[in-house]
Amino acid sequence: HEAVLDATDGHGADRIVEVGGAGTFGRSLQAVAEKGIIALIGVLSETDDHPSPYPLMRKQARMEGVFVGSLDQPATAFQAMNDALAVNDLSPVVDRLFPFEDAPEAYRYLASAAHVGKVVISI
Repeated sequence: HEAVLDATDGHGADRIVEVGGAGTFGRSLQAVAEKGIIALIGVLSETDDHPSPYPLMRKQARMEGVFVGSLDQPATAFQAMNDALAVNDLSPVVDRLFPFEDAPEAYRYLASAAHVGKVVISI
């Protein structure tokens, strides 16, 4: 959050995509700009901190949940998202690709948090 505030001269981020990593939600609350939006897209890990909602209220910011749906339903939101990715020629950022036999190394790399983007294990 400090880097965001420094980079924006204290303004904060107008839009944050919060993927629910350990300890990141509290930082997102601190980094969001006045009247900004935090899009909560998933909860990838448990966290020990219990962030206060007061920064959100004080900044008149809001949080929105993002749900991609289920593959069990016809014409799912997940399929619509994938169609939009294809139409707009978007692809994920892949930091490193590991062969299956190097999976333990891939998990160590992921745990180091040195990656930017996805860590992929191919079979």
